[in-house]
Amino acid sequence: MALLELIALFFVARVFGELCSRARVPPLAGEIAAGALLGPLVLGLVQPGEGIQLVADLGVFFLVYAAGMEMTFRGVRRTIKESAAAVAAGSFALPFLLGFLVGLAFGLEARVSLFLGLALSLTALPVSVRILRDVGWLGTDVGHTIITAGLLCDVAGLTVLAGLVGSGTTIPSLDPWTTAQVALKVALFFLTVFSVERVLRLGQDALGRWLAHRSDRWHSRGATFSLPIVIVFAFAVYSEFLGLHFVVGTFFGSVIVAEYLFPKKEGERLRESIAAISDGFLAPFFFAYLGLIAVAFTLEAAPLLLVLLLVAVAGKVGGSYAGARLAGYGPWSSKVVAVGMNGRGAMELVIALVGLELGIITGVEFSILVVLGLVTTVMTPFLLRWFTRGAQQAIAAAPSAAPPNT
Repeated sequence: MALLELIALFFVARVFGELCSRARVPPLAGEIAAGALLGPLVLGLVQPGEGIQLVADLGVFFLVYAAGMEMTFRGVRRTIKESAAAVAAGSFALPFLLGFLVGLAFGLEARVSLFLGLALSLTALPVSVRILRDVGWLGTDVGHTIITAGLLCDVAGLTVLAGLVGSGTTIPSLDPWTTAQVALKVALFFLTVFSVERVLRLGQDALGRWLAHRSDRWHSRGATFSLPIVIVFAFAVYSEFLGLHFVVGTFFGSVIVAEYLFPKKEGERLRESIAAISDGFLAPFFFAYLGLIAVAFTLEAAPLLLVLLLVAVAGKVGGSYAGARLAGYGPWSSKVVAVGMNGRGAMELVIALVGLELGIITGVEFSILVVLGLVTTVMTPFLLRWFTRGAQQAIAAAPSAAPPNT
């Protein structure tokens, strides 16, 4: 039965995605709709079990893997310095504050209100990657800023979550020691990553040439493709071991693989293989899963949902736009960055599930966060196209030494 459910989910997701693509709508909108149609929310033909969730997680892995293969450490460092840090600060702080104030205004406990603010401040990196690839902006400065700033938001969110896990119901009872421990783990992760990157950089691609030469001599088929996956898996496991989401390790591991471990020719082949597996097979499962876990909620929760949706979009777009302008982007590019940061998708759903399992939020708040994640995920590609109409040449330019000022 599980296999039949996977086949049905994949088939309907691909059909809906193709229909959306023909209608000039990003395919992920159709894939999410396919999951909602087949899932408990409408027909109830497919249940969101562990098997489907595992396949969806593999979809997340390969989406982020593909994104990292399009970037370099030199570009990541430059993006953080020039734009991503400012964008991430505005994109995280403003929706966090607004979500917290809305929760208090509706009479929720301080810890629940903080959790709502945290969920509103996240950016779904896999969703951003897919949207940017669909509209052709993944390799631009704007695309790099969205991806890197989204990653910084998620790392900050995971750190805040650690403090909420050990907290009581009032703000002063947040556990500073737990938060400090996670902050140290985050620092350890980045220290490890950048130490590995420095060693490889000093080696001047010697390890990459050796690995490519050795993998060509292996008798097993697909060794050239399997070896980098093992390396990226190692970084993903390491980040999970430290208490971070595997997305963080996957991203930086894939950047290392792309920049240092394979010569240009092999790297291009690897990118094509990853894109085929991601876009052609696993990514539709991930986006269909987002629709699959959608749940119904009562009318009593509608006012809180509407207000949170309003402040979620306004806070994310407004904070990201201010950060982009501060970083030197012009009006059009700043709009693209702001709207691109709005999708929450997977990360918000992951955080919402953690909050529900730990008793921080109830089923009502969980349902609201699921709907928020789905709505912002679906609306983001439409807003991107609307905001950037007439300015595609400016934002689709090849990466330059400075952010585009259009």
